[in-house]
Amino acid sequence: MLLTLRDGAGRWFVWVVIVLLIIALGLWGISSYFMGGGSQTPPVAKINGESIFQGDLQDAYNRVRHSQPKLFTAPDAPQKIKQQLLENLINEEILYQAAVNDDFSISTNQINGFITQIPAFQENGQFSQGQFNMVLNRMMFTPEQFMQNLKKSMLINQVRNGVVSSSFVLPAGAKQFVELLNQKRDLGYMIIPASRFVTDVKVSPKEVASYYQSHIHNYQTAEKVSINYIQITPKMVKESIKPSAEVLHNFYENNIANYTVPARWHVAHILLNVPANATEKQINEMHAKLAKVRAKAKKGASFASLAKTNSQDIITANDGGVMPWFSAGSLGPVFENTVASLKPGEISEPIQTRYGMEIIKLLAIDKQKVKPYSTVASQIKSAYISQQLQKQMADKNDALANDTFENPNSLASAAKQLSLQIKTTPLFTRKGAKSGLLNNANIVATAFSDDVLQQSNNSDVLTLADGTLLVLRVNKHVPATELPLKQVTKSIESMLQNEKTEKLAENFANKIMPQITSLSSAKQAASKNRLQWNTQVNVSRANKKVNPAILQQVFTMPGPLTKTGLSVAGLKLASGDYVIVGVSKVSTPTFVNIPLQERVALREQAEATMATASYSAYMKMAKDNATVKMYSANLN
Repeated sequence: MLLTLRDGAGRWFVWVVIVLLIIALGLWGISSYFMGGGSQTPPVAKINGESIFQGDLQDAYNRVRHSQPKLFTAPDAPQKIKQQLLENLINEEILYQAAVNDDFSISTNQINGFITQIPAFQENGQFSQGQFNMVLNRMMFTPEQFMQNLKKSMLINQVRNGVVSSSFVLPAGAKQFVELLNQKRDLGYMIIPASRFVTDVKVSPKEVASYYQSHIHNYQTAEKVSINYIQITPKMVKESIKPSAEVLHNFYENNIANYTVPARWHVAHILLNVPANATEKQINEMHAKLAKVRAKAKKGASFASLAKTNSQDIITANDGGVMPWFSAGSLGPVFENTVASLKPGEISEPIQTRYGMEIIKLLAIDKQKVKPYSTVASQIKSAYISQQLQKQMADKNDALANDTFENPNSLASAAKQLSLQIKTTPLFTRKGAKSGLLNNANIVATAFSDDVLQQSNNSDVLTLADGTLLVLRVNKHVPATELPLKQVTKSIESMLQNEKTEKLAENFANKIMPQITSLSSAKQAASKNRLQWNTQVNVSRANKKVNPAILQQVFTMPGPLTKTGLSVAGLKLASGDYVIVGVSKVSTPTFVNIPLQERVALREQAEATMATASYSAYMKMAKDNATVKMYSANLN
């Protein structure tokens, strides 16, 4: 199953993990770090006796707040998001427990192998323990926590892949699905504009006042804040890094491997393939054959000609056995150690390598070269500054986070310690600004967050797109205030008028709809009421000319009961107008008349739909079988 996960259908999951990791790199919040883990907090839910703790929910909330700040712009967003996150955590725990109960499993070795393939944990294409630790520290995860979360995700995905891959559609079901998707219909519709009833509608001052009182929360000035903030930019730090010649020379010496061109070898070989179940006799025979070939070469026979005649390496045989240049670590220790023992022109004894039984001729050596300091001086300086920039930004992040956490009511201490200037923004709403610092949704959402706005704390350290580190706190808060009734009367009158005209349009439609039973009666009703009956024939589900809402209604209606009849339904449009829709004919194509390529594509679509439905049914069953206990009092 995990091979599938990595090679093909599961490859999407790798990128989901990578994207989540990249998002998490920006999470510099320290609340969960000082909390010491979710298990030290009260439970917010229990699933079959297993707890989801308050700290787990808060950690998830903080990550979403930092990675998706635009979600938090509405005043009631935080509570809704927290509720949704709790539901997600519950569902995840249910599915994880169901997978374990169904004897699915993921080994530690499989998880380790998966982790080593994640680019966020690699340096120069190789897994780096240091990079792994750094990423987890920034994510505020211990390795154990991360491994457990990854195990859950992989196990749940293993079940999903199993359910999806085992889903199928019977030929009859696929046939019906394809035919229905290709179905076409003749339709007609009559739009009854709400504006037609404007003169029939009156809105009284009493109605306006009543609506105003019932919806007073909708009629307020926008809440505003201004913030104080301190920031450390990469440019600021980079300009302070001025290494001496001695420092750069030492950096060169300590990183000499980065400025060394490794040795390379150029060889030709003659290869005999060794079967996986080869006997000792067969191996000895191959060894003897190559010994004879080697003897011929040593006596002056052309190695290239011998390779063309004897080598079973189909890639190099016709080129005289010549292989591309290679460096250490690419062809295996047996092969490389043998080559290292040869001098140019020498031919090895027959040896058995990972590729088979072979003899090797060394053609040339390109010895290891160390690039002189003078030729790479600019690269060394750039690499040193880049390394120091990364280190100093990390150090300053820690210093900034620690000081602003220990002094939550002021930025003055951190500004003094780090020689930073406290800056102030003008007042702004939850919409932020169209440019500049306040165009950053993360900054705006943080400014209006409960911890910063209501608790008057410093924010966590925010990492901006260019790497800038920023901490903010509220400087001034202007609460939302109620707008006077006089100021909003016209807008309320207009809204109430629209509601009434829309209702009258609907009532009018419901009055004349029973009269419409055929195409002719539909046209008569339209003409009688100074309206237009519009017709479209042979319309498919993909039609772009018909209003999407009308089209959707058409394909959810039953067909007419008779050839001259009309199936009728009513629908309110987004514009507020009301429409009477009729279907006069339904044409369902025969399966065999649909082009083969289209049939195949639609059958695959049917199978995908069935797979999704199967997994949805599995999730519903798992939820129905789970015992979930909520602790609403512990939600905060």
